[in-house]
Amino acid sequence: MTWFRANWPGLALGAVVLAAVLAASSGVVGLAWDDGVYVAAGQALAHGKGYLLANRIGDQAVPLYPAGYPLLVALAWLVAGSQSATFAALALFSGLCVSIAVFLWWRILRDVTSPGTAALLVAVPALSYTALLTGELRMADAPYVLLVAAAAALWRRSLESRWAMLALVLVAGAAVPFRTAGVVLPLAVALLLLVRRRWAPALAVVAAAGALHAVLLLTLRTPEPSYAEIVRAAWAHGGAGFDILRANLSRDVWTSVAALVAPPIIYSSVVQRLVHGAGALRFVYALAVWFICLAVAAGGWRRLRAERWEVGDLTFVGAVALIFVMPLGMLPRFLVPVGPVLALWAWEGAGALGARWSKGLRVALLLVLAFTAVEAVRHVRSQPRVFRERAAAYAAAGEAARVWLGRRGLIAAEFPETLWFEDGVRAVSTTTPLENVQTAQVGLDAARRRLEPIARGCLLDTQTFPVSGEVFDAYAARPGAVVLGGLDRRYVRAVCWGT
Repeated sequence: MTWFRANWPGLALGAVVLAAVLAASSGVVGLAWDDGVYVAAGQALAHGKGYLLANRIGDQAVPLYPAGYPLLVALAWLVAGSQSATFAALALFSGLCVSIAVFLWWRILRDVTSPGTAALLVAVPALSYTALLTGELRMADAPYVLLVAAAAALWRRSLESRWAMLALVLVAGAAVPFRTAGVVLPLAVALLLLVRRRWAPALAVVAAAGALHAVLLLTLRTPEPSYAEIVRAAWAHGGAGFDILRANLSRDVWTSVAALVAPPIIYSSVVQRLVHGAGALRFVYALAVWFICLAVAAGGWRRLRAERWEVGDLTFVGAVALIFVMPLGMLPRFLVPVGPVLALWAWEGAGALGARWSKGLRVALLLVLAFTAVEAVRHVRSQPRVFRERAAAYAAAGEAARVWLGRRGLIAAEFPETLWFEDGVRAVSTTTPLENVQTAQVGLDAARRRLEPIARGCLLDTQTFPVSGEVFDAYAARPGAVVLGGLDRRYVRAVCWGT
């Protein structure tokens, strides 16, 4: 009872996040691309087909995704036995990962602030749109969030306890088999250990990460992606983070700089609407955002000068570096695991600047939390409905295309995994997220290359990216092409061709 009494703010906050995540979960898989690939690969493993996408025509190899999470999916599928039960189990698992991470961060921040302040600093990033979405989607982001929080919680104890050090080595090493970006965590831990001349644990962290990854590669025979080729392609086509940031800066320097610092703490559609909107509300909210950003900068500089860097700090630095090197641009979800770190930076930075800054930061955080809470409620109420409507429309389009094609021809889709899980339809993928985020031209070329060999087929366009829309219009203009009617055009269009 004493433990619950001492930790009730963190437990309550974790329970709120878990409830919000479960309430917003729609039971739909595939509309976020990555979630569909992870789950489809796990389903193939569970059914003994190997590490591939058996739902796609040609049994496509899994591109770029580490096998750690698909293995968990396969285990859940074998235990649950059905698709719906597996999806429910995965939703609960993701929600628990995020909520436990929230509690761990509250414990970490409580030790350096106070229970109430720690709850405020953790609540703002934990209830943001991106953080909730991370918990809702069935993919490796949620367990990675937990691994980062666990490593941060174990760090101080590991310097005094061998058992804590062993746990830290295993936790940091496990990040790599779960996420491509997970390489940042073991490197951060190893670097901190090297600075403290803890040579053996530092080498053990790197060895554990490499060994776990190698075991999965060898046992599952997963294709090892050439990251060097990916990075070179990204830079060649102007899709790396530096180029994206430079393009944004040329248009709106204030919003772009805020976009670098703000996402891990307060990123949400509210931020996007208000910062890009007009009127007094935009001004007040933008002022709060900038106040927090300045406090974050002051806190980060203070930590750098005092040489007080810990696991969370270096993980953030590594994540930002990875964003600017990898071809995925400024994805806020990459920074979700370290949101509380920047919130702590803001608190420490404001404290170093003076009492008025501390009071101002508390007001700014409370203001942002109010907006974030309103957005979270709206998200929980609308997200499941929108996802179910989109999935139903997509499945209906897939069925209409199958009827039109009969027994001959192929279906090409942006979200082939959604078609598979909703209606059992196998399809060809038009483009991948990697191709779409590099540049529109790369995505267009990839889509055309995949569609060109299809003499008789149907293309489903979700209007999510301009890539699919432009290809759709080109095929719709072909002689003899048929645009299928009776579909919910808010979410999907379908064009068929061939004889």
